Amino acid sequence: MLPVVCAEALTGTPLRAGEALPLPDATAPEPEPSDPEPDTKPPEEEERVVVIGGRPVPLRDLTVVEAREHHVHVHLDGTSLVQRARLSDVVAQTRAEDGVQPHRSWWVARHAVCALDRDGPRPILRLADGSTVPVARGRLPDVERWLDAYLG
Repeated sequence: MLPVVCAEALTGTPLRAGEALPLPDATAPEPEPSDPEPDTKPPEEEERVVVIGGRPVPLRDLTVVEAREHHVHVHLDGTSLVQRARLSDVVAQTRAEDGVQPHRSWWVARHAVCALDRDGPRPILRLADGSTVPVARGRLPDVERWLDAYLG
């Protein structure tokens, strides 16, 4: 069954009995396209944030997150903060290409990692600022794969 369309709604005038709906005029000008929307970045290019203890932190500023008891110590470019939060909640907001968790108490941003190294028998990550982060022996194969995938 086809829907019933009110001709008056379409044409602005009522139709008489036996009269057909007028076809659109092929010579009528096309409607002008509306102004394009202002330049917006695609969602993947928008500045991403990680919410830590209720505070939004731009992912590009984040370098290292260290868990200590019920708080996380967040190292940012040029500053740091301490928030009551769980490291697992912070890591859940990131993608694999954003960084790596080399130890149960640490997460490191990709742009902060320089190299995988050793401090005696212990594996560590050397960071761009000269600091180091421990790598758990059980996570070493995952960290090596991550380094190969994202740091080449």
